[in-house]
Amino acid sequence: MKKEYTEFIKECGGLEFPNIFFHPGAREISDFGLINHYKMIDGVRVWGYPGIHFGIDLGNSHIIKDGYINHLYSPFMFEKSTMVYRYISMIELFHKFGFIMKLFHCNPKWVELELLQSGKEIKKGTKLGLIGNYNAPVNETLVHSEIVSIDGYCISDFLEYVLREKYGDTNFQITLNDVISVYRKCSRTLFWKEDQIKKDYEQLRLDNNIRLLNKFKIIYKDSTGIEKTYYSSKYLFGI
Repeated sequence: MKKEYTEFIKECGGLEFPNIFFHPGAREISDFGLINHYKMIDGVRVWGYPGIHFGIDLGNSHIIKDGYINHLYSPFMFEKSTMVYRYISMIELFHKFGFIMKLFHCNPKWVELELLQSGKEIKKGTKLGLIGNYNAPVNETLVHSEIVSIDGYCISDFLEYVLREKYGDTNFQITLNDVISVYRKCSRTLFWKEDQIKKDYEQLRLDNNIRLLNKFKIIYKDSTGIEKTYYSSKYLFGI
């Protein structure tokens, strides 16, 4: 498989993946991992607390591509796709190298719905549709994107290969100093003492069934007890 991986990476321009595009020129709204986010208290979303974010939020773009602005494009060729929408809007793109790209908050009226629900192959560079605000937690137009190992597999061997080639070992926990740094950026935990931060962060990990968390990936156990890994698309592919 290593040869297949290296050939694919070469087609994409190398390990920085300069030959792919997804949401050109987009502004990052929320990063991956432990971030300044919110906490649910008595069913209410209270902002200003640390939270675990399984993807990256990208907002409006300033770049016009092919006459369009704020459109999403398929960064790779995917074997198939699905789209569901009701309480949430979610596009799933399935890659042969064992990962799924999930896109949230796109309005079904503004995407290539027939294509995305057809289950057919999605070619690299295909225009998927506009970013949106469909049941988003913020009053802003955006896309929340996640890269996750395919169902039934804890990791994607290909994504692990990319991370290893780019950064070396990424199987480590976020440091306490980095945890404290995030808490110090949150308005409601700004003045918490170190012991309080440590206790709260461990509870946060426990509540979210997190086995490993750092800026590169999150290993998470779902409600059925199956582990899967969420990856930072920024550190993998620069998107």
